[in-house]
Amino acid sequence: MPSQAPISRSGSRSGNAAFLLVIALLVVGGVVAWMLLSPTPSAPATPISTGPELSTPAPGHTSHTAPIAPAPERLTTGSPSRPNEDPRRFEGRGVVRGNVQTAVGISFPKVWTLVIEPSAALAGSGAPTERRVEFTAGEEDFTVEDLPLGGYAVRAEAEGLNGRAVHVLLERTSNAAYIMLQLTPSGFIEGQLVDAAEQPIEGLSVWLFPGAVGALGLTGASGREVDTNVDGMWRFDRVVDGPYTLLFGPPTAPLVDPVTITFQAPSLTWPSPELPPLTRLRLLVVDANEIPVQGARVRAGSPTPFDLETPATGELDVPNLRPGYIRVEVEHPLFGKGDLVRQLKGGDDGPHVITLVPGS
Repeated sequence: MPSQAPISRSGSRSGNAAFLLVIALLVVGGVVAWMLLSPTPSAPATPISTGPELSTPAPGHTSHTAPIAPAPERLTTGSPSRPNEDPRRFEGRGVVRGNVQTAVGISFPKVWTLVIEPSAALAGSGAPTERRVEFTAGEEDFTVEDLPLGGYAVRAEAEGLNGRAVHVLLERTSNAAYIMLQLTPSGFIEGQLVDAAEQPIEGLSVWLFPGAVGALGLTGASGREVDTNVDGMWRFDRVVDGPYTLLFGPPTAPLVDPVTITFQAPSLTWPSPELPPLTRLRLLVVDANEIPVQGARVRAGSPTPFDLETPATGELDVPNLRPGYIRVEVEHPLFGKGDLVRQLKGGDDGPHVITLVPGS
């Protein structure tokens, strides 16, 4: 019987060692994986206190709270009155340069005025002053130097033309400005006067004064006057933008309260006010021989003042007078004086003959 080969013990030991190595690697890999996947323990949360008024310290415990620092002061810019603004902002002098043009179809005026005045839109900025510079040779460019720093409104003025203001701010860091100005067409104001029966009132004076009622003398030389036509219509042309006062009747005794308006081109139509009943007074002035007198001065003070002169016929037709007591005085350097006292009640009153007496 053939003999069997002996079993090698060294091969068995090698197989067991490899098996144990695999088991060890698996165990080590599992430990590493567990450590990587496990969450990191967080530190215990610290309670947040919302303020000393919400926390109550334990008895016998002294609380040491750090003082709260005040919020940092915020720097601001603006008017010179603010404490953190540069106090030298409006120290120094400035200059304004520019050019003036007219709207299409309007010839540039030979005479015009450059107006530089404190700006209401920039009130409180510096200490601006007013300047008026006249141009008489059709100049279109301008330069105005040595201006106190501040806020200005700059515009051009010319007869019958509008000049809108441009606002500029001159300050130490920007003390020069270049601006473009334009002159545009003026406009007109019109209306119609009618009585209580809606009939047109002819020959009544209408006055237009620049400015508001409280800011002018109503009998000033700057006023303009027109009379209503046969249809009661009246109109003022070449009116530039701005505030005005309208008067109906004599400026010293208007028939209704003055009206303040703000005009802006191109036009404004003003409705007829409710006028009081009016009287027409007809007069004939003659001399001692009953011949009509030309050139006699005829005056009345109230209720509706007038100051007129007789034509060659010696006749006067004075319309649109308030009813009431009236005294008419007539005077001529050659033929003497005369008068008439009446109580006007409305409608047509007259004709009344006034005879002049020499030496009276």
